[in-house]
Amino acid sequence: MRPIGVRRCRLVALAVGAVMLISCSGDGNSTMQGPPTVASVTIAAPSASIAVGETERLSATAKDAQGNVVNGTGLTWSSSNTSIATVNDSGVATGVAPGAVSITATAGTVPGSLSLTITSAPVSSVVISPDQVGTLTVGDTVRLAATEQDAGGGALDGAVTWSSLDTMVARVDSGGLVTAWGAGSTFIHAASGSVSDSVQVTDTAATPALLTLAAIIGKDSLPAGDTPQGGQGAPIDSIGCLGMSDTVAYHIHIHLTLIVNGEQLAVPLGIGTVDRTVSKEFGEGLFVTAASCFYWIHTHDESGVLHVEAPIQRGLTLGNAFDVWGQPLTRTNVAGFKGPVTVFVDGKLYTGDPRDIAFVTHKEITLEIGGPLVPPPVYAWPSGLP
Repeated sequence: MRPIGVRRCRLVALAVGAVMLISCSGDGNSTMQGPPTVASVTIAAPSASIAVGETERLSATAKDAQGNVVNGTGLTWSSSNTSIATVNDSGVATGVAPGAVSITATAGTVPGSLSLTITSAPVSSVVISPDQVGTLTVGDTVRLAATEQDAGGGALDGAVTWSSLDTMVARVDSGGLVTAWGAGSTFIHAASGSVSDSVQVTDTAATPALLTLAAIIGKDSLPAGDTPQGGQGAPIDSIGCLGMSDTVAYHIHIHLTLIVNGEQLAVPLGIGTVDRTVSKEFGEGLFVTAASCFYWIHTHDESGVLHVEAPIQRGLTLGNAFDVWGQPLTRTNVAGFKGPVTVFVDGKLYTGDPRDIAFVTHKEITLEIGGPLVPPPVYAWPSGLP
């Protein structure tokens, strides 16, 4: 008897030392099997996100239909967008640019994919150029640029946040445009997260513009005189007309500047006057030489000079002047121009109610409605205006 499972085979000699299997017979139950078939490929990554310039090694596993690992299969790696990330034959992925990409490993004809996110490289430093700014005069501007850099000094494509340490000396907009605002020294910062750079800015005061009679300071756009709601001869806020025979016991001058959306407008002549007579003999513009009524607060020209001439000395405010003019004055409305109102008194930011600004000799008041904000102008007073 032949042992179960044993086959008898005939061998034929072909040459010395070589034989050929011709046939086998018997009732053995062993069978010949081919290599396992890959049914799926899965990819694993240490992290689903890497930064530009970083690398990480991916691993791929092939399995058959029963979930058994199939070893020895050749893998082909590819990237859906090599401008975002690349992958080499060993499965090492490299971040190229921010974005999302699909990395694929293929075993035969069976692919497996993994989504990978590429983030911007961490910002290691911020560099402002130029790194030095010469002395500026109030009103001057200079453009700064800021570059984010990675640890290797490579430029990154990101945006910085600009700020000024003292906005009353210099201001900077979102694009790095610096405006000299007031005399002094401060620092301009450009920041990306917790990383920043700074540059020092030093400003000198602007040369004051001399106030002259009949000057037109600003755009001549507002109608002369009071509105119907203002002074028409009757007392306003207990402020009456200065009679021809009245003695002037209180005589001071204040300057008012109106700026709307960055443009200076001329304060109209004839505020606080009734039945006025004007002349052009004093300067570039008209000048009120006579009126049937001069309120204790009035204007003679378009220079912005407010004349206070009263028979008694009493406290007067900017609110009184606007009431005589017949125009609104609030934190959102100046003479009908609406928007956020920024107030400066003698070049310094004023946060109170503009109506409460008390009149004092040669006080300079600037009202800015809307934006962009511009440095408040500075004037020199002639000797003839107390």
